[in-house]
Amino acid sequence: MTYRMKNKKRRRYGKRTASVGFFAVLVVILVFILELLGAIFSKVFIKDAFAGTPTAPTWEKVEVQQQKEMTDPAAGETKTIKSNITDTIEKKDPVFVLLPVNMPEEDQKIVFEIATEYNISYSLVMAIIGHETEFTKNARSSTGDNGYMQINDCNVEEMARRGFTDLYDTRHNVSAGCSILADLFKTYGDDEVHKVLMAYNMGSYGASKLWDQGVTSSEYSREIVAREREYSAYIDGVLMNE
Repeated sequence: MTYRMKNKKRRRYGKRTASVGFFAVLVVILVFILELLGAIFSKVFIKDAFAGTPTAPTWEKVEVQQQKEMTDPAAGETKTIKSNITDTIEKKDPVFVLLPVNMPEEDQKIVFEIATEYNISYSLVMAIIGHETEFTKNARSSTGDNGYMQINDCNVEEMARRGFTDLYDTRHNVSAGCSILADLFKTYGDDEVHKVLMAYNMGSYGASKLWDQGVTSSEYSREIVAREREYSAYIDGVLMNE
């Protein structure tokens, strides 16, 4: 009997041990299931919370560093300027910088003042003047274009109505040119620089015939945009070195 009593106690102890072990396994399994459900629950709700939100912008403006050389005709010095440029002409806070071109400082300041007034890039207006006349104030073309910005005779009457009567006066001529540019930017949009320049050069009707053929830029517009970048790079370089 003594043996049986001990054996009975051992069997009873063994059952308790088995019960505790089984319970522990159940607890571990339950915890694992709860953690798995929690992870799935969190993933679903996080996904829903950010549904439709892009993780990166759908577009970006890529900048390319270029080196430009400009020669100051007065000093005879060549300066190399590095600048980040983009495919569009950016409008920056207006700061006057004298460009190394054959235009008097007084006239450049007038151009800057008028361009700023019309919310047009100063370097773009200077690029147009440079391309049209190489900064010759009294230029007159065989096709009837006048002054710095080559205002055509067909626009003289309209410009006079706007108060620009002397197309060989710097202020009147540049104001007339910027007034025309402002109208074109309003019509075609601030980002349509090539369209604006083509219309400025050949009129909206002539330019539209090329646009209908899929031609979106011209030698004229590309040359002016290239000059604008050169002048803009020079201005950036001067401002960075101040």
